[in-house]
Amino acid sequence: MARHEQVLALWCALTGHDPEWFEEPEREALLARTEIAKLAEATDAVLLYAGRSVCRGTSLPLERWLAAARLSA
Repeated sequence: MARHEQVLALWCALTGHDPEWFEEPEREALLARTEIAKLAEATDAVLLYAGRSVCRGTSLPLERWLAAARLSA
């Protein structure tokens, strides 16, 4: 689960959101999403590159990030 937390922290860094913004039930649901598990398999370099390429302001849909990470790997 630690890697899932790192992916969430990176998503927050890329979008400018505060990690404390999520209430616990929402945070748990987000960490349990399939996209987070798949993103957790990628290296930080791939996640950063893919995230920066598809992030639009504070918007970084997990589905778009995952698709970009698959292309970048």
